[in-house]
Amino acid sequence: AKFRLVQGYVREGSVIKAAKLLDELEKDSPNDAAFAAERRNIVAKDAEADKKQRKELAGMFDRAKK
Repeated sequence: AKFRLVQGYVREGSVIKAAKLLDELEKDSPNDAAFAAERRNIVAKDAEADKKQRKELAGMFDRAKK
């Protein structure tokens, strides 16, 4: 049931909550392939969100050209 909750958090975009819950699950079963696959999804989602945020804030701190 917790694994489905992790998947829901990932789809929702709550990667921090998903990662914390997945950490708990991995303590019990560290070699589970499904957990490893979901970890890759979390990392990819986080990287995608970071890239999007960097793009949105790209020129924010540049000085205005005169």
